[in-house]
Amino acid sequence: MLVNIIIKLLLVMLLVGVVLAVVFSPGEGLKDKVVNLFLSQENTLPGELQNVGETKEMLSPEHKSEISALRNTIQHMRISGKKNCFSDFGGFSSLENVVVSMQYDAREGKTDFTISGGAGGQQIVTDQRFSIEGMSPCVIAGEGINSGFDQFIEGGAGAYNPVSGIRITQTDGGIFGLTKNRIDYGDGFKNFVGSSVLFTPDNKHICFFPLEDGIGSSYLDSSEDNSISKKLQSGALVTC
Repeated sequence: MLVNIIIKLLLVMLLVGVVLAVVFSPGEGLKDKVVNLFLSQENTLPGELQNVGETKEMLSPEHKSEISALRNTIQHMRISGKKNCFSDFGGFSSLENVVVSMQYDAREGKTDFTISGGAGGQQIVTDQRFSIEGMSPCVIAGEGINSGFDQFIEGGAGAYNPVSGIRITQTDGGIFGLTKNRIDYGDGFKNFVGSSVLFTPDNKHICFFPLEDGIGSSYLDSSEDNSISKKLQSGALVTC
């Protein structure tokens, strides 16, 4: 009993001593010390309490508009009723410090979109999250896809590669690479600059077009006579 009382007295004396040392130490005044003490406590709150992802300034108006266009385009493709059709969402400007991620939820039958911004694109922008029911992501890329989709564009059967997730952001491309927008669908980042065309074979799978490991680049160059955009204009391919 006596030992406990002594310990409590020692703790009180120690606390008083610390407070006196802070108050009467040279430098900033008492008011400044108190204010800074509270500020330091605020800045050390756990990350989950700071809600840094809700800062709307993390994304530029341009990026918000592009993400909105992607969302609206995919939703239209889901309900268009047309099979083996194409749409163009306009593409992305430079995605420096911005990451567009999509993950398929097989249990719920939907794809969840997460947009990250801030330094290094590490902070989730919560007001830009959304899900698209009934959508499953895919890419026109991978083994056997190139020749198969070439044949489809020329009048054959379509070919695509379902994937569980996709990330699109700006990367430097490694030691000898160039800084540009790239897409990762589970096999490392591939060139994605200027790629704005989407394809659906069935109104469920929504496919992106990497500019590597996929179809010939001329199909995605609107200036080429055999490009997808020219074939859409002529009616040789179907617009969703």
